[in-house]
Amino acid sequence: MKIRLPWLRGLTNLQQGGDTSYKDSFEEVAIGLAHVNFEGKFIRVNKSLCHFLGYAEKELLQTTFQQLTLKEELGDSINFIQGALAGEITESFSKVKRYRHKNGQLLWAKLTTTLIKDANQKPSYFLSSIQDISELKQTEHLLKQSEQKLKLIIESIASEVAVWLSNDKHSELLYVNQGFSELWGLDQFNLSSDVEDFFSFVHDQDVQTLRDIFANDSVNNFELDYRIVDSQGQIRHVHHVGRSIKEDDNVLYFVSSIIDRTALIERQILLDDSLLRLKVAYRDLQEFSRRDGLTGALNSTAFKERLAIAFEQYQRHQSPATLVFIDIDRFKQVNDTWGHLAGDQALIELVNHLNAQVRLTDAVGRFGGDEFLVLLTESNSQQAVEFCRRVGTGFTITLESGEPVEIRVSIGLRALTTDITSVDRWMRLADTAMYGQKN
Repeated sequence: MKIRLPWLRGLTNLQQGGDTSYKDSFEEVAIGLAHVNFEGKFIRVNKSLCHFLGYAEKELLQTTFQQLTLKEELGDSINFIQGALAGEITESFSKVKRYRHKNGQLLWAKLTTTLIKDANQKPSYFLSSIQDISELKQTEHLLKQSEQKLKLIIESIASEVAVWLSNDKHSELLYVNQGFSELWGLDQFNLSSDVEDFFSFVHDQDVQTLRDIFANDSVNNFELDYRIVDSQGQIRHVHHVGRSIKEDDNVLYFVSSIIDRTALIERQILLDDSLLRLKVAYRDLQEFSRRDGLTGALNSTAFKERLAIAFEQYQRHQSPATLVFIDIDRFKQVNDTWGHLAGDQALIELVNHLNAQVRLTDAVGRFGGDEFLVLLTESNSQQAVEFCRRVGTGFTITLESGEPVEIRVSIGLRALTTDITSVDRWMRLADTAMYGQKN
């Protein structure tokens, strides 16, 4: 192995040349240095080595390197010594080893040993440099522990979550968990072997958006919801979070986590559908509460609300409107002669007849008993008269027995004018007009 410490070669040259600065360099250098004889005994040590091992200089000079080295790590050093002395090894020996501190603590160091020869090229002693790498090894140990913990955490994540680590968004995969196989239905190694396998499972309507993100190097962080079609042909909804890990603005790693939100989306769809059904039912209930239970016409409360709107429109914009009041003649006689079922049938038929004549903007309401109101919006008196002609003065119902019964009605109407100051007055005027016709 080649010597990788040029300054070490320099110290050797200085000593062999008898330079008086060698002693100072040997003592003050920040790395541990020692001269060791062929039996392994220290014959010279510097301050850095004494500090590293925790011994005074005199103590180290009475010690051998075998005493400070773990037994299981002696073999390589002894083999080098024997090979160097036999002339079989001419290169330096370098190895990461552990040493025992005076207090018993184990220390990590990088040992580099070189055989030093005299002017006649005869072996003189070994020069060893011992570089303290305890902090580095501790950092490596902590990093390894962190990596193991991270792997354990990722592996313990439910199969609904896929996690992978790469050097960019998709190539050179560094790690992928089992969740990817569970979610995609692909072997986890397919992610690194061919990225097209990854895209092939993305829904056709979503794949281009994902491709654009992966192809854009300026997008280092993103969150995206899209659909995939798994190996069974089932559509699954996923939430993809991509995060880059940078150092000096350079992307070192890219972490992707994909959560299967299919169950959540399906529950949300069911919830939305239930809410929609509930909304429709509530709307129907509201509408039902505004209707007369027998005829389906607006009840008096709902009809008055429509009248109030028409009255306000007239006050503001002079929008014409006419109120028609309708009453069944001798309705009590109908009930007494043919029964209440016949009376109910007459009320229903009347509303059906009115609904057939009105527009969508108009309204039909039951005021009470056999009295009905019709609001004709955007209609003047002349148009209202035409409506009354279409309604006529009566209609015929057919009893269950097949007997026809003629039903007569009286109609009165009143268009909005400036002298009508309220909805109630408008209704009274229409009612008066109806009774005028009846009489």
